Amino acid sequence: MNDIFYPVSELRDRYTIAKQTMYERLKHLNITPIKIDNKSHITSEQLDLLDRLNEHLKLGATMASFDPDVRIPKPKKQVQLATIPEPIPTPVVPVSTEITPINDSSVLTIIDKLAEAIAPLTKGIAQKSNDPLASYHALEIASEKQWILSSSKIFELIGVHPHGSQFSWCNWQFIASGKVGRQKGWVVQQLK
Repeated sequence: MNDIFYPVSELRDRYTIAKQTMYERLKHLNITPIKIDNKSHITSEQLDLLDRLNEHLKLGATMASFDPDVRIPKPKKQVQLATIPEPIPTPVVPVSTEITPINDSSVLTIIDKLAEAIAPLTKGIAQKSNDPLASYHALEIASEKQWILSSSKIFELIGVHPHGSQFSWCNWQFIASGKVGRQKGWVVQQLK
């Protein structure tokens, strides 16, 4: 065999995806890794196919709309010739030695407007840092309402990537339940 093999264990880092997502892509493309020294590997052709699928998904498309027979040519790099800009004349700016006093009320008005503009951006940060039990409250509500949460939402709440068909964390059980978009869906149950 003259083919180059790529370890499957490195695919997650290559595409920055979860393990489950990696196996879903392999399954969708009918790629069955081969074992070499007790480790799974794929061929360079299969790696190229996964690269093209990854680019397809980055464009916002779905795996179902991916056609492995269609190759989109990569644009050739265009060489940009360097041009020497003409010198720009430096304007003469009159310098004043007088210090202009600033009105205290105008400074306060500017600070108030900046605070109003920044408030919506920092609102979520302040809420997360103020309540150390916020993730527990969110899980409790999701459990009561029987909501299905995505894998990324679970990770955001507890800092652990969900795995398998069910798993437990603290006094919570997470059970796989369908899909939320392209991610696995999870039902949350509080353990008594």
